[in-house]
Amino acid sequence: MTVAELDILVAQLAHLRAASDDDQKWAQVEDKARSVANAIADGLRANDPVQDKLGKSGLPDALSTLLQQAIAPDGIPRGLKAQSAFQLLRVGANLCIDHDANRERLLDVKYLEHATALLEAYSASPAHNEDNFPLEDIKIAKIAIGGLINASLGLHEVRTRLSELRAPLIVLRLANVVYRPGKWASLQITSSPELTEEWKLRSGFADWACKFLERYTEQDDTPSFSPSDLDLLLISLRPFIPPFPTPIDIADKSLKDGLLNADLKSLENVSMFLESVTLDVADARISLAQGAANGIDDESTPPLKQLTRFVEDARPPPYWASSPEGDRKRWEKTLSTCKGAIVKTIIAIAGDDTNMALLWGSEEESGGWFVKKMIEWVPAAYTNVDASPEIRDDLSICATLTLGNIIRKDSYSAALVPPPNSIIPKLLPLLDPQADIKVKHGAISLLKNLAICVSNRKTMGEAGVIEKLTESRIWTPSADMAGTVQISAIGVVKHLCASNIANTLRLLSPVGSEMSGMDQLFGIIDRSETLALRSEATRVLANIVRSLCSANNSTGEAAKEDREEGLAKITHDQAASALAEMVARSRKYPVLLNEGVVALTLLGARSEGAPLVVRALETPLETDVSNSRHPPITPLAQGPPILSALDMLAVILSSPERAFPPELRANVCALLGTVGKDAATVRDATRTAVRALAEANANVNHSAAAATTGSGQEKLVRAAAARTLEMWAQKSQSTQNRPQ
Repeated sequence: MTVAELDILVAQLAHLRAASDDDQKWAQVEDKARSVANAIADGLRANDPVQDKLGKSGLPDALSTLLQQAIAPDGIPRGLKAQSAFQLLRVGANLCIDHDANRERLLDVKYLEHATALLEAYSASPAHNEDNFPLEDIKIAKIAIGGLINASLGLHEVRTRLSELRAPLIVLRLANVVYRPGKWASLQITSSPELTEEWKLRSGFADWACKFLERYTEQDDTPSFSPSDLDLLLISLRPFIPPFPTPIDIADKSLKDGLLNADLKSLENVSMFLESVTLDVADARISLAQGAANGIDDESTPPLKQLTRFVEDARPPPYWASSPEGDRKRWEKTLSTCKGAIVKTIIAIAGDDTNMALLWGSEEESGGWFVKKMIEWVPAAYTNVDASPEIRDDLSICATLTLGNIIRKDSYSAALVPPPNSIIPKLLPLLDPQADIKVKHGAISLLKNLAICVSNRKTMGEAGVIEKLTESRIWTPSADMAGTVQISAIGVVKHLCASNIANTLRLLSPVGSEMSGMDQLFGIIDRSETLALRSEATRVLANIVRSLCSANNSTGEAAKEDREEGLAKITHDQAASALAEMVARSRKYPVLLNEGVVALTLLGARSEGAPLVVRALETPLETDVSNSRHPPITPLAQGPPILSALDMLAVILSSPERAFPPELRANVCALLGTVGKDAATVRDATRTAVRALAEANANVNHSAAAATTGSGQEKLVRAAAARTLEMWAQKSQSTQNRPQ
């Protein structure tokens, strides 16, 4: 077709916009649109730049207006309008193949709005359902989706507009109407040529719909969500859950492969959609949790129950068995990926605060059906529906992370540990050194949340949690790539050792051939490049010091001996240096500063510990701008860099009152008083430290002599500073009065 002939066709289409709405008009539109679509297709095959000229002509405007007229008034074209709409959609699809300028033109003239409106009308029409969807309309919807695919490739503006129009959700909804996954398996689709052709068309439609949806999954765009679509979406999960229909024999390989791939692609898109939407949309998480309070034997199948059944029972359908091994392995891998997406969906549902009570089971003290199901899944060794044992790490991971999200309320957490739930014995085997790191991650995350509840700590310690963590090798160099899991494991023992002598001593004791848990944590402190990991490990040490030094004095002699033995294990340079580094590098974190200062004070109050603390405070920090482990520290925007923990203490005392909490400032005074007064006893070994403390005296004196008015807490700070000066003075005086 010549350029002149194309110009005439475009002008005629533009003229037809104003023609009367009758069969004569639409017969002409159908004929001329078909000619234009064919001309573009021929030009693409011949590398003829016909797209450029047509895109700059009046064609995009005419195309958009005529399509809008064809689908009026209810969005569904009929009769000659349907035939015209099909050809107009062909023109739109061909016009923007690999052509960004034409994609922008179609966006500007609102062609995308009309194509999406057509698809939405089909998806909402009661006359168009899975049992009765005219083949002509399937063809029209399919070419409309083809146009959206071509328009959205590589152009962010188009993708954004389609998201605003809710096109991904509309396509997903329509795809599950045209092609209900798995339905073909219970039909005699080979009984007639007409039925065979129909299902070829339906599976082909599903394939194009999946191609469109993949554009959004791959780019991490989150489609809109409507709770009313849940049942329709979850249909895609059902073909993979027993019982399965009796397999039918389909000799036509292309038909069978098309059907099997359509089922799997539909499942894949729905799974990825649910994972994405539950991460980003609160309404999705809340809607999917509805029905969680229903009994497990309830005949209804609320969304959450369908999700759990899929994760637990989904498996390759028996009609896969006759396919080549390579195909079966590929499909099984995809099915496993989809299960993983639904696992993440369930975890995200449980992570929403709004769902916590609903998922627990509001009237069940020990938890409702969902909590019981998760507890049943915790052991990795699982008995499936065929009563056959199998290893199901995915169930264990889902259960532990989900329960960890639900028990953020103390009453729920406390209910998991005692009977009838007795969760701890089920968790401990998951800490085996050979267990998969993802399994350990789930188990340790749940243990950490359980340990936050004070009432659980004694039972958890007695059950052997600390010993199993020590044996798990999670704190050894071989696990350093899993820093997040290491931090979670540190969190477990940090909570268990808080104000608990028995648990503290457990962490300080070797287990079999493994060194003690605390010694393993010292290894992390020494080698880790991550400051957050080193700090969390040091916080465990701070809790240990406080537990051992703050024990009730009325405890028996045996307990006192245990405490002394425990303190001896952490009274060394490595412990003091770790605490001092945490103080020096935690200016932005007053809680860490205070924990480190208190622990150093308690350690320094011991005759063996005072010189260690003085040395640790005075020792210059390692700094190297090229090393993430030893970055230089600047206290304030214009301040000098902090070279030691002692510098940080000076900064705390000399900064404006509100720069640091009064409690912290008072505790710093106590630390300086404690180790400063004893500096003379280690004069020969710590002379430099004594001089540094003498220089810090000016900062302490400044704090004590600060404003005479202030809050009660600041008065306590000044009193603490005065007490420090008094302690130093008393020690100095006693030294001067000593007989020569």
